Amino acid sequence: MTAEALLWLDECTRHGVRASAAEESFVFADKDETPLKRHLNAIVPVSFACVGERMIVSAYPSVRSVIDAHFEKYRSHDALFSEDAFAALDRALRPHLAAWGYKPAMFPSRYGISLIQDTADALYVSSVLDGTKRLTEELFPLKNLTSMKPADCAARGAYAQIADGQIVCIASVNRVSDLERCVEIGVECAPDYRRRGYAASCVRALTRDLCEGGNVVLYRHYHTNIGSAAVARAAGFRPVGRFFSYTSFAI
Repeated sequence: MTAEALLWLDECTRHGVRASAAEESFVFADKDETPLKRHLNAIVPVSFACVGERMIVSAYPSVRSVIDAHFEKYRSHDALFSEDAFAALDRALRPHLAAWGYKPAMFPSRYGISLIQDTADALYVSSVLDGTKRLTEELFPLKNLTSMKPADCAARGAYAQIADGQIVCIASVNRVSDLERCVEIGVECAPDYRRRGYAASCVRALTRDLCEGGNVVLYRHYHTNIGSAAVARAAGFRPVGRFFSYTSFAI
């Protein structure tokens, strides 16, 4: 199975798509509306993701007609991931959100990019900096300048950059797919230590280990995050799709 095919199955799993529908190129899944009854602080009435030319859409059944009309108008992926489409979706959902007791709040960055890496050979050892270390309990006593918790990250699998006797950057496994071979990672570098190659080095080291273990590694960033995009490119990731979630908060 190709890396792209595995990522598609992972997206199907994340969106609650039944296995029999995974062969289709456009899949629509109903989201659970139970959170509306619990009145959580935040809900996501609609989200969608594309992998290559395939698209998954998940939404509350109560707004299905709205979403159907939206996708009828914005058929292509480029049209769907446009400011015009986002504004139209926002206008269409506002009356429903108000009735539920929620307010619209589309994420300022609008949409994200999904990238994958599955070839350890592309990640040269020489591109990993000397201060990039596998995160183990031996490093826990060091001052940590990131918001990530070293013990939690180490338990999932992580690398850290040590500079000036401190942990200044961590790349860690965020999630292991139900499919097991698809692993999502994330990275954070302390502001004063950015643009030194630390984030890319930690991501390369962690990704190399995961790829050598036979995994497909997933990296996501919002399309406005230029720095994160640069890290992904430097670590050999290739873009395979986009994703979007419409988030609403309790009034």
